[in-house]
Amino acid sequence: MTQSTTKQATRTAEQTALFVGCGDLAIRAAAALPASVRCIGLCRHPERLPDNIESLAGDYTCGSTFASLPQLAPDTIVFTLKPVGGRDSEAYQRGFLTPVKHLLAALGHHRPRRILFVSSTRVYTENDGGWVDESAPVADDDSPAGMIVAAERQLLNAGHPATILRCAGLYGGASARLTARIARGELSPASPVHYGNRVHRDDVAGFIAELIKREARGEVPADCYNLVDDNPAPQHEVDRWLAAALSVPVGEDPGSAADPGSRGHKRVSNRRWRSSGFVLRYPDYRSGYAAALGLQQERSAAC
Repeated sequence: MTQSTTKQATRTAEQTALFVGCGDLAIRAAAALPASVRCIGLCRHPERLPDNIESLAGDYTCGSTFASLPQLAPDTIVFTLKPVGGRDSEAYQRGFLTPVKHLLAALGHHRPRRILFVSSTRVYTENDGGWVDESAPVADDDSPAGMIVAAERQLLNAGHPATILRCAGLYGGASARLTARIARGELSPASPVHYGNRVHRDDVAGFIAELIKREARGEVPADCYNLVDDNPAPQHEVDRWLAAALSVPVGEDPGSAADPGSRGHKRVSNRRWRSSGFVLRYPDYRSGYAAALGLQQERSAAC
């Protein structure tokens, strides 16, 4: 784990948060934290991090990357990982299970207050449109979802305080794949109904920051939360709403529309997340996409 000399945040730290895999989600979470939290970001390209995050250059698939972890002594560790080298099971093993194993092995005698692991609702096996909560069956094989589950279990069984954050489809970032598909007139069919689940990046990042602040106050969260908005909705409904927002003409029957590529077919309950007292900024796709489209329009006008 090599500290970058180009970016060194200047904070009077009362606690330290280490973000392993410091991409967009981690950057948003760090921005929501007070100056009393020292934020450290571990990633391959630390030069891309903002000044409020101390940058560490490292590859989280390599065990040697975590050699200085006991000296850093982070109070909170946040995993925001992604598959490495593809989208198959091996890529998910390298990107999720391997980093967790390496970090746990490197902790030594240091015990963080909590480890947060950003997971995915794709781990649930439900595929017939039914409702699932945190107790629902999950993948138990060597599929990509199974590798995420294996990483979750490795962490929960390690003896450290840990919380799993299973996120639905993230939106609100730089990627505009969905809106680009809609702009091309490629809408999901109304039949058969296919439910989708989603959550705005700012709500996930806000909850990560909130858990870090609550941990400092001695509050104990649940061991798992589904991070999804209040409105699991048929994908064709979302597509038609976006088409109207983008002024894309849509007939009564869009015909042989493109498959949106969403995984699974389920409705994910956020009851436990809501019960935590956290208030979602974007409780449904309408409010979230309206904000995202507004930002896109403002950027376009500024160019």
